[in-house]
Amino acid sequence: MASGSVISGGIVEGSVLSNDVYVGPASRIQDSVLMDKVRIGEGAVIKRAIIDKNVKVPAGPPLDWMPTSTARAASRSPNPESPYSPRVR
Repeated sequence: MASGSVISGGIVEGSVLSNDVYVGPASRIQDSVLMDKVRIGEGAVIKRAIIDKNVKVPAGPPLDWMPTSTARAASRSPNPESPYSPRVR
């Protein structure tokens, strides 16, 4: 956990938190890397992911692991009906 990072009631296991990361209440980060200035919303669940700098993960359902090529396509797709959208449980 780097300087300026805050875990506000969330759980972080086997993960790396870079500078100025905020992990919201009731959220869970597992086996992941969070780059600088990432914000994790309340109740979010992230497993086996690399979250790039300045990303805001909203509160709510978990982001599930997916292959890198699919994740890149999902980040460019604004259509939630797209087969390349992130999988949520």
